[in-house]
Amino acid sequence: MANNLMIPPNLAVATPQPSLTPRDLPLNLIALIIQHMDDLGDIARLTCTCRLLYYMALPKLWERVTLRSYTEVRYMDGVPEGFGSGSPFAMGINSLVTGNVAAYVKSFALTGEWTELNMDEYTKGRVPDNAMMLNISLRAALDKMPELETFKWELNPKLSLNVYQGLAQRPKLSSLTLRFPSTRMARPTTTIPPMPQLRKFVAYELDPLSYPDDISILIAQSKKLQDLTLHWNPRIRRDAEQSVNVGSYFGPLVASQRKLPLKRLGFHNFFAAATGPEFHEIVDFLFLECINILNVKSTRDHSTVFTDDTWRKKSMKGTPSNLKSYRGDVLDKPHALMLAKCYKMEELIFVNTSRYYGTDGTSSSNGTPSTPNSADPETPRLLRPSPFELVHVASDYLAAIHTAHTHSLKRLLLSDQWLLEPTVVRKLVKACPNLEQLGVALADNSPESARIFIPDAPKVWAYRALIKPNSELQEKMHGMDPQDLEILVSYEFWRPEYRNLKFLGMGCTPYKLGSVGKHPNGSGKFLRHCESLTWAQVSHIEIWGMDNTGFL
Repeated sequence: MANNLMIPPNLAVATPQPSLTPRDLPLNLIALIIQHMDDLGDIARLTCTCRLLYYMALPKLWERVTLRSYTEVRYMDGVPEGFGSGSPFAMGINSLVTGNVAAYVKSFALTGEWTELNMDEYTKGRVPDNAMMLNISLRAALDKMPELETFKWELNPKLSLNVYQGLAQRPKLSSLTLRFPSTRMARPTTTIPPMPQLRKFVAYELDPLSYPDDISILIAQSKKLQDLTLHWNPRIRRDAEQSVNVGSYFGPLVASQRKLPLKRLGFHNFFAAATGPEFHEIVDFLFLECINILNVKSTRDHSTVFTDDTWRKKSMKGTPSNLKSYRGDVLDKPHALMLAKCYKMEELIFVNTSRYYGTDGTSSSNGTPSTPNSADPETPRLLRPSPFELVHVASDYLAAIHTAHTHSLKRLLLSDQWLLEPTVVRKLVKACPNLEQLGVALADNSPESARIFIPDAPKVWAYRALIKPNSELQEKMHGMDPQDLEILVSYEFWRPEYRNLKFLGMGCTPYKLGSVGKHPNGSGKFLRHCESLTWAQVSHIEIWGMDNTGFL
């Protein structure tokens, strides 16, 4: 009888139901949810909810640690950061050294500017105390990080030998980034020991006259190294200082008669005479898949031409036949011929943001992650190439693409110096059926000129209309109201020819293209919703994100 009783509806609504708590969920499901969280604020708040979620989310919270140092005290709502204790940088190191969270750290980065005190002590033959204490604290933190995989040192002081030894003892360390001092002051130097599991190494602000540490043994004996980026201080090339010797970086490697099985190679601001080992003795071209070459030679710089010519007079032995990606700013015939010998490239990016031409035909040196672009307009360095030269160089590169890369090419950003006819671009995209991203400067400046070739590129979803620097069109674009330019894009790119386009670049402004509709004023005209974006918002798209002089 009791089983047949029914609870009245009003009582059923009022009866409290048991609530679901984290304890009712399987632990592996909770771990999976936390693993997909990427907002540190959300993860931190999650650790404050209950004891279970605290222990479940704590490893994720401390998985990636970045400590930034500032030379001045920063204020939040009028209160100094770290009020009542130390700076956030110092308290972060304190937590790693004295707490139990360092064991969770997989990526550790220290960046910013460190205030070095008592610099005159270097001239007396000893390291200042605050620099030594920084290194000692860092070593203590590293010794408690058994899971460390990535380490970045981007502070201005140098690391000491005890820190390098601590890094060499990390069993899982696979990525290392080092910034070296840019001030030319005598400092102690050390030889960086090899790291057996190292796969990626980035060294920047290299300057032989600033007492950098010796990286040659690290390069020679890290046998799993696959990604190498070397960045020299831009003033070396700007001032034409022949202080760099290739043998000082790769001498031990060549002496061991072993080649680096690199997949990625990057050289920035390299300036040295072609003496010592050649690149075919350093790198095994069979494995090389990606090259980044920025500001390494110029055919028009009168202050570096004699040194650069020593490389041009040497014929390159071997070709990276498996190359899939090239990013650089070199534009000359020998380089085009080299690309023609590679096959099945998927990515070809000619960096345009590294050149800033003035009205007198000058150009600045490349900028770097720590050095902004700068130029002295009263000292001509690079002369503007003639139209005849531009046509011939562009023809060489287009011929290389047609010869070897038509069926494999997916991402292509050409030079903004090459003004191509729409019919030429149409022939190019028809030969590249798998092209997905395209950036090109057109001789016909009208917006509708893209209609000629976009229909023949059905897979292209990102297109950049480049504008030649210091041209009349560039001045006109800079003078236009951003809303007027957005209206122009809306009225042109609603057409069926552009239905596959999702992102569009007009000059330096990227847009996200949306749905097509009729104008709300009842005129019956069609338009396409578009939203102007920043470069940061499109940095994941290669024809924008790779058009810079930074590291990738």
